[in-house]
Amino acid sequence: MKKQFRIYLWILLSILILTTLILYITLAPKKEIVKTPLKIATFTWPGHGPFYIARDKGFFAEENVNVELSRIDAVAERRAAIGAGRIDAIATGLEEVIILQANGVNLKAILETDQSNGADGLVAKKNIQQIKDLKGKTVAYEEGSPSHIFLMQVLKKTGLTTKDIVPKFMSPAEAGAAFTSDKVDAAVTWEPWLSKSKEKTDSHLLISSAEEPGLIAAVLAVRSESIANRRSDWLSVLRAWFRAVDFLKSNPEDAKKIMAKVFEIPVQDLSTMLQTDLIAGNQENLSYFGKEDSNGLIYNFHHAISNEWLVVALIKKIDLPENAIDPTLLRDIWKRAK
Repeated sequence: MKKQFRIYLWILLSILILTTLILYITLAPKKEIVKTPLKIATFTWPGHGPFYIARDKGFFAEENVNVELSRIDAVAERRAAIGAGRIDAIATGLEEVIILQANGVNLKAILETDQSNGADGLVAKKNIQQIKDLKGKTVAYEEGSPSHIFLMQVLKKTGLTTKDIVPKFMSPAEAGAAFTSDKVDAAVTWEPWLSKSKEKTDSHLLISSAEEPGLIAAVLAVRSESIANRRSDWLSVLRAWFRAVDFLKSNPEDAKKIMAKVFEIPVQDLSTMLQTDLIAGNQENLSYFGKEDSNGLIYNFHHAISNEWLVVALIKKIDLPENAIDPTLLRDIWKRAK
């Protein structure tokens, strides 16, 4: 009888201990696991604004992803940071991704952020009425940049190359300033320098990116190992991006204030820039990256830009576009949205 009582007692005690343990595990405050932030570098450009909207409106947090944003305007510094692995991703042009890939930095473009629709252009003195008149003239532009690709494509249509002009390498802002101060005959630049150049009585806009749709587009390029290790977090980044783009459309004034503060430019200047820069949402990305059964525009542009970079020796060989483009994250999001 005593032996049987002991058995019942041990069973009861075991149940009590197990119940207590379960309650402790269930009700005890859970220690939050904070992942290392995904580090994304942007530069001063309205097309990168939705990243900051996503941060300031809490979209990253709501999508349960830790993101650290930074601005790196200098091209060399930006390339060094991504090359050394100090950042996980950069918002930049496809042309820069191709150069980085050629220099051993394994990146994948996973998102189109924006597309220049007149935000970039070639300004020239009034005596330069046609593209062919640029022959022998001094032209300011940034080497290895969207400005460079734009100029090469424009010259090509009239049978010219950059060998037919006198190049002056400088940033788009410096190019605009050099042109307005009459230090060069023409310049490839962007807003607000396009508008400032048009104010000069002896100059005009020769051609803008609106006449070369899709050529100047920016992407979010991520280190391949980061995609492999934290794919779900990058999916969260993309979802937050699209929410931010929707917020920009539905609450433009609030969104512009966030962007203007981050980029340290007046709201009016930002509004002017946004008029000629198409921020890429779901539909634009679908066109750019394509559906599962068909490649989008980015593949054609990768080929065209690679050919141009090969001509001017910025790369030594043309790589497969698949090595620099990963459309699968976007397609995962679109599948889940159905």
